[in-house]
This record gives sequence, C-alpha cells and structure tokens, in this order.
Amino acid sequence: MLGAYLEHSSKRRTSKRTTNEYKKNCATLLRIEYLATMSDLWNYFKNIFGKSGKSSAANPFTHEVITLSDKELANFEKWKASEEKTELLNYLHKQYGNQLITDSNLDRGIDFLNTPSSKGFVIHCTIVKFKPKDLRHFFFFLHERIKSIQYRPYLSDKRTYEKNGKLETVERHYLKPPIMREFVDKVDQKFGNITIELVTINKVMTSLKFQATSYNDHLYAEADRFEGLMEILR
Repeated sequence: MLGAYLEHSSKRRTSKRTTNEYKKNCATLLRIEYLATMSDLWNYFKNIFGKSGKSSAANPFTHEVITLSDKELANFEKWKASEEKTELLNYLHKQYGNQLITDSNLDRGIDFLNTPSSKGFVIHCTIVKFKPKDLRHFFFFLHERIKSIQYRPYLSDKRTYEKNGKLETVERHYLKPPIMREFVDKVDQKFGNITIELVTINKVMTSLKFQATSYNDHLYAEADRFEGLMEILR
C-alpha cells in the first residue's frame, strides 16, 4: 500500500504544500499498515490458542529468556552509581525497619511477606514515587546481589499472556542456594530459593516482588534469618 503511494507521489511536482500532504498521507498509511500488522498478530495468537484467543501463565503468548543488550548493560552500570539507586535502597530499608517495629506506619507503596516458609516484599509500582526505569534496574540489581553470595541462577524468563481480559507480562529471576559438597546431616538451604518478579499489565508496570521460600521439613536445616538477606541488598 505504502510502496504504491510512494511510486505515484514521485511523479507529482514537489511544492511545500504537496510535501506536507505527502508526509501526512505517508504517516496515515504507515498507521494503517501497523494496525493491520497488529490485527494479523492477534489472529495468529487466536489460531494457536483457539477461537477465544486466550492464554495463561502456563501457556503464554510468548515465552523468552531475559537478556540485556550492551546498551542496557551500560545503562544499568551507570544506574548503580546514581542517586536514584540510593534513594530506592534507602526507601526499602526504612520501610523494612518500620515493619520490624510496627505494622501501623508502613508506606502504602510496599508490603512485606512474612510466613513460616516465605519472606520478602512487594513494591507497588503505581503507588511509589520511583520511575519505571529505576524499578526495572532494581529488578536486575536484586538479581545481581543474590548472585554475589554464590546463589545459582536457575532461570530468567519473560512470559506474556492474557489474564482477566488484560495483557500481562511477568519477568522472573529464580535462584537456588549454592550446592554444599561436604557431607552434612541436613541440607543447608541458606535463605531458601529466591524469586524476583516484575509484573507489567497492559504496558503499565504494577509490581516488583522479592521472595525467599524455604523448606520446613526434617531434610533441611532451618533457613537463615531474612534480616541477613536484607543486609545483602545494599
């Protein structure tokens, strides 16, 4: 469509008015072709997932490994030396300190997880003052800090699927404790398995979760205290 228009337009006399019309019409045609492409994409998804076009976390539209380009890595390294990183860490540790004392004065932008087998926190991205780009850098920073204590990266993936009529994308890092080679009576699970999740719904970043999950049975030694893990996140 656009190619035919360009060929036809090249035969016309050029003027300021026709040039402006030409640019406007090109933009319109590009928009039409883009919408046609998106329509083809959703039709493709529907052919895969049935007439309803629905998917799920277990059967996503897309499932890919998380990777960072050289430019993204450079931006991440720059962010680690920024005031934004310091402010975000200060916010996290201040709220965690408040939570240890009382649950009554917590910021609405964060919740802490505290059950016998699960510890962690959830940052509500639409409530806190931090920009999405800083929270995304923080997602990778948490991953880097856990790797620094010899945790083993088990997977880093990104899934996109439909949930409650909306398009949800979940980026996830999952790490396991280092393997203890010496013989022990019980398995040393350190802080447990670590999950870091960044959720986006309809292109809006909604939550960042950091969770340590431990085993509570006779095969495993008691997990290390979560306070120690928080000290590593500095």
